[in-house]
Amino acid sequence: MIDSHVPPKPLSLMEIFLWKSYRFMNRYYWKVLIQKKLRNYLHINQWSDTDWWNNEYVKEFHHHSFQNKIISNDFLDSIRTNKSFLELFSSSKKFVDLWSGTWELAHFASKRFQYQEILWLEVSEKAVEIANELYKDEVIQFRVISPKEQLDNYGKFDFVICSNTLEHFQKPEIIIDKAFNLTDIFIALIPYKQPVSDVYEYEGGPWHVNTFDENSFSSYELIDYMIFRTWGWQTSTWWEDPLQLAVILRKKSVS
Repeated sequence: MIDSHVPPKPLSLMEIFLWKSYRFMNRYYWKVLIQKKLRNYLHINQWSDTDWWNNEYVKEFHHHSFQNKIISNDFLDSIRTNKSFLELFSSSKKFVDLWSGTWELAHFASKRFQYQEILWLEVSEKAVEIANELYKDEVIQFRVISPKEQLDNYGKFDFVICSNTLEHFQKPEIIIDKAFNLTDIFIALIPYKQPVSDVYEYEGGPWHVNTFDENSFSSYELIDYMIFRTWGWQTSTWWEDPLQLAVILRKKSVS
């Protein structure tokens, strides 16, 4: 039985080289596939240059969509070795995918498990437009939110999941505490012990300004965690092992 709390066996240099080569080739294929599916929907030149969030989203869309496609499937494959994660995903009826950038995690989870409702929340209007074009017939509801929203008017969900977002915050509790307005259970996927080399300018920017391990969430009750390898993760350095940490958190009870 695989112990999901222990990092996988380190990759050899040859394995890392082959992974990087494979990832480069498949990233181009995914970009072509997405462009073909969208066809003439993305009229980028018609969008305002003053709309920072939307323009930044479009510039990085294919890259992040490719990454998240692989990360999401690797994560969903890995939860089969962890009882806590598997039971939570199997027994839940509805969940929120919060600020994950692209919709692959919600999409692939909806294909593997039976959910009555999935709410996908993002700050970019264009992200929601694209998502509705790609997945208009699915159970997922795509909505635009403001970064300042407290998320206290959407009702309650079985869990909230946030994929590859917390590393963009020096104060990740900004996201986590808002998520607890929607649920009692919060799940985060983040790079595991990633070296931080980006310069911090503000919370939630495009840079990775925080690093995490299983001891990083002492302000919350850690229900369970797992460490998994994903071939979709773009690491900080060429020879870095592409590991991710998944945690299940809830508020600490007040004694």
